[in-house]
Amino acid sequence: MRKIKIKNLFILLVSAPSCTLAIADDQKESLQLIKDFAKEMCSSIPLESTKSEIKLKGDAQAKLTGVIKKLADLGASGAVDYSSQKAQGVLQSDLAKALSDANNCRLHIFDTLEKKLLHRNPVVNQPKPVKNKSDRPEETAVNGTINFSSEAGDYIGGGKSMDISDENAKLSAIATDRTVSVHIRGDDDWNIIFEAPEGKRLVVGAYELAQRAPFHNPVKPGLEISGAGRGCNTLAGRFDIRAITFSKKKALELFDAEFEQHCEGNSPALRGRIQIKARSNS
Repeated sequence: MRKIKIKNLFILLVSAPSCTLAIADDQKESLQLIKDFAKEMCSSIPLESTKSEIKLKGDAQAKLTGVIKKLADLGASGAVDYSSQKAQGVLQSDLAKALSDANNCRLHIFDTLEKKLLHRNPVVNQPKPVKNKSDRPEETAVNGTINFSSEAGDYIGGGKSMDISDENAKLSAIATDRTVSVHIRGDDDWNIIFEAPEGKRLVVGAYELAQRAPFHNPVKPGLEISGAGRGCNTLAGRFDIRAITFSKKKALELFDAEFEQHCEGNSPALRGRIQIKARSNS
């Protein structure tokens, strides 16, 4: 079959959405995710300057993390390589450069992400890939409740309270003995990450001085609550795990925790509690 050049493929996706491409469904969905991300980024140009560099803003970084996770779930081989802080830092630098070219922004963003995330590429100090698919933690459907209470001035929660459950959203979790990542798909998408310090396991107890997961100091715990298109560049927080259990197959069975997050280290807090358990197959 004749190969389609990436530039022509991008033009087809943007200008002729009704055309039929002989691409597998998962790859089609992956390309659509990248196209939508490129369109959103180039519409707002979410860049900020520091003394040493130009980089993506915090909410754009959170959206990029979400796209990488979704692509990995769809089986995109390259996305797995960009789960670490250092690897995402390299990718963010590339995207910041692409965003600076307003005339070809969408094409450059699409081209960069398609090459790096859909195909495996060597990146700096990347951990060895998991050899067996069965060794990777699986996404588990869960039931339960997540309650948010946001103070006035809190960027993530917008000063509102929210009560989310399996009755008004689809809840799922991916967990290891060190990390619990909860994904909420409802009126808005939300992600909550709890991570133990490097070399530690998540157990019942208090975790103080948390920083943004997964980019935290390795000796400190990680936390991140992001959603509705909003994310923190940095954060300060804490969480208390009341209960956590795993099955014999190492799948998450039960998780109960309270959390507190201060976006960018500001005073207004987002507090809440999550109580979830694996959904019964019966």
